[in-house]
Amino acid sequence: MVQRDEDDKSDDACTQILGIILICISAIAMQATLLLTTPVVGGLAAMGIFLFIVALLGMIGVVMANQALIFLYLVFMSFIGFIQFCVAIACLSAFNKARRTEVLLSGWEEASNDTRQQVQSTFGCCGLDSKHVIYSRCEELKLPCCILTTHNCTGCPLCMSILDNRLQHAFQFTGGMGLLFTFLQLGGILLAWWYRRQPVLGFGHDILN
Repeated sequence: MVQRDEDDKSDDACTQILGIILICISAIAMQATLLLTTPVVGGLAAMGIFLFIVALLGMIGVVMANQALIFLYLVFMSFIGFIQFCVAIACLSAFNKARRTEVLLSGWEEASNDTRQQVQSTFGCCGLDSKHVIYSRCEELKLPCCILTTHNCTGCPLCMSILDNRLQHAFQFTGGMGLLFTFLQLGGILLAWWYRRQPVLGFGHDILN
């Protein structure tokens, strides 16, 4: 019984850590372009928060030896794992170049002037594309690429290609980590289920069978 409690607490602690890491990864992805927060990456962050809360529920169930809470924990973990898997697949496959371009255009048009200036200063680019470039404003920012040219910053690269590359890597990184954590969660669920089916550990089977 003691060994079972220790294993369950370790499993819940690992789940909490996964939740925190998932939130951090989503935050990194959101900051990859400094321009937008897409619903998919935001959804992954929400899953991380929910995962952390469910892990706390599991710990409470273990401490109180409450089989109903533990069973509820397993149900929630299965639900989160499924949603997280769908979001991870969306990050890895749904956002092709055309979709990323659409997202960047929308984010640029909705962004404030301060955000646009921050993006251009951070990545050393001027304007999102040929339709959204104002060289005089880039010159005011004193970008390195403007200093190296005498043609009003016309030698500066456009931000679209730079942001698209970063956004692609952000989605691949976030989706890959989300997929990895989904399989880790699945392993934790199967391990917890196996422990709760062992008669020697002192658990009844009335709820789980």
